[in-house]
Amino acid sequence: MKMSFKRSNLGFFLMDGMFFASYCAMFGFTTTILLDYGYTVAQCGMVNTLQFVVFMLNQPIYGYLLDNVISAKKLLMVMILGGITMAAFLPWVFTQGVLVVTGYITIMSFFIFSGGPITDTWVIAVINKTRGMDYGLIRCGGSVFYAFTALIAGNLITTWGIEVLFLIHILLGALTMVIAFFMVDDKKIESTRDEREKIKKLSFKKSITVLFKNKDYIVFLVCMCIFNFATKLSSTYLPMVIDSVGGDSGHFGLAVFLGSLGEVGVMLLASRIMIRGVPPVYLYGVAVLVCALRYFIMGVSDVLWVILATQLVQAVGFGLNLRINAEYVIHIAPKGYEGMALLFLGAIANGVGSMLGSFMGGQIIQQWGLTPYIYLCTGCMLTVFVVFIPTILRTHKERVAHKLDYLLARSMATQPREEEVESNS
Repeated sequence: MKMSFKRSNLGFFLMDGMFFASYCAMFGFTTTILLDYGYTVAQCGMVNTLQFVVFMLNQPIYGYLLDNVISAKKLLMVMILGGITMAAFLPWVFTQGVLVVTGYITIMSFFIFSGGPITDTWVIAVINKTRGMDYGLIRCGGSVFYAFTALIAGNLITTWGIEVLFLIHILLGALTMVIAFFMVDDKKIESTRDEREKIKKLSFKKSITVLFKNKDYIVFLVCMCIFNFATKLSSTYLPMVIDSVGGDSGHFGLAVFLGSLGEVGVMLLASRIMIRGVPPVYLYGVAVLVCALRYFIMGVSDVLWVILATQLVQAVGFGLNLRINAEYVIHIAPKGYEGMALLFLGAIANGVGSMLGSFMGGQIIQQWGLTPYIYLCTGCMLTVFVVFIPTILRTHKERVAHKLDYLLARSMATQPREEEVESNS
């Protein structure tokens, strides 16, 4: 399978890219924005926590809407319109009290902040019915645009002030809507009659029951909860890490740029590795260990350029995780339950894990400083690896067994031919 920029890939590449660029301008800089307006670390942690509470609660609602009411394309456009409309009032909102700002940003989180899984649902639905499309290539668009937005926005803040982020967020969101308007609607891609009947029979309660009987899925769900808990150090609290070693918003933008752009090359390489038959579980194990290494280096170094360089190390871990995550879940989920498996993983792993990471991170940093929190996140990554080791070993054992069976069958197939040659001679 050769990856190429066919028209379908290019359209979704641009749409995904613009969406995550808009996301970056607002939610990639949430902590920076709040700190600039005088909020404490604990308050930043609380706002980020509430965002992930919203994310966790709205995913089942959006899942029901996608299954029964509206297409992913239309829902995403409504969410973007709502998000950029609310963003237009942020300069005024920040002149109000802490409670007003916290409540307003929490409500905003129902829109663009929660739109990532909707874009994935749309793209995967189209990929399943369209030949020549590649999820990894399309997902690279998000990382590329996110990277350049972070770099440019981080430097614009120093010149034009923090409110320039609101304008960038609105303009890029509007461009996303324009591109999305011309893309194929996922509901217009016909399913077979059997598939439609299957979907109608699925209920939320039954789906969750089936998924909770899947050991591989539960193990990965637990691992991703811990993984997302730890990654708040690389997102929510990265501005504080940069500031602690003498950096500013420009350095933060550069750090995000290096990490996000590095993910692109890693995801493309991971695609080629997976095409050659390497199981996703191997790549996930590498991803976790690399993230643990990055956090350890972050804990022992107080040099700005070392911290920035470790973003490239993180890019390996994050890029591998981004590339294999959805495909691995689809692979291990029972047939017919793939969509719910992705939705539930996003709601619980990203919702609960990120919510606890944001809240506890803020409290720990406020009470004891950054270093204990960094080492806690390092330990979390190592814990994920320990929990996931049995899955890796079992997969390896099965691969070896299949290879031996293949070699044995091939040997038995060639043996009669050798005996026939001997008898003819």
